[in-house]
Amino acid sequence: SVRRNSCRRYKNLTYHSTLQTGNLENFGPEAIRRTFMRNVLLLSLLISLNGEAQELQLWNCQSTNSTGFNWNTEEGYRWESKSVPNSSISITINGLNSFYDFNSQSIPLSCEEFTNEKGENLISCIRSDQQPHDFLLLNLASGQASLSRLGGAVSSNTFFRELVSTSIFQCTN
Repeated sequence: SVRRNSCRRYKNLTYHSTLQTGNLENFGPEAIRRTFMRNVLLLSLLISLNGEAQELQLWNCQSTNSTGFNWNTEEGYRWESKSVPNSSISITINGLNSFYDFNSQSIPLSCEEFTNEKGENLISCIRSDQQPHDFLLLNLASGQASLSRLGGAVSSNTFFRELVSTSIFQCTN
């Protein structure tokens, strides 16, 4: 009786698989094309929703406080605290075309908008030009921002390293 049931299950499975295979044989070129086009349209829609552009936002920012570290090579190789002069930056948030301007240089950013645990809407950005060592954080409600430039900290060059700094900004849009 056990053997009969297992044979019956095997026959049913084989019959079911044959039916499914037989149905695939009935797919003609037109049905395959329609299915392909439907999937391409669905994929395009999903990509456009995922890559939906952020609303264009322009921010002008003045630093309120900055600090940094300078690499000293004259009196031994070591980091020394350095006062960083106040500066201004402009930030453009525009999806994949986001950037900030600093010292007449336009630096591309990859940004993501999110809500933190306190319910504040923030934009977090990382430099997107194969040198991912600049980090920017912007509070959309208060206009407070911070920019950390960390490239010098990870340089293997012992004779010259970029200034490592963090600046706090007050921004308006």
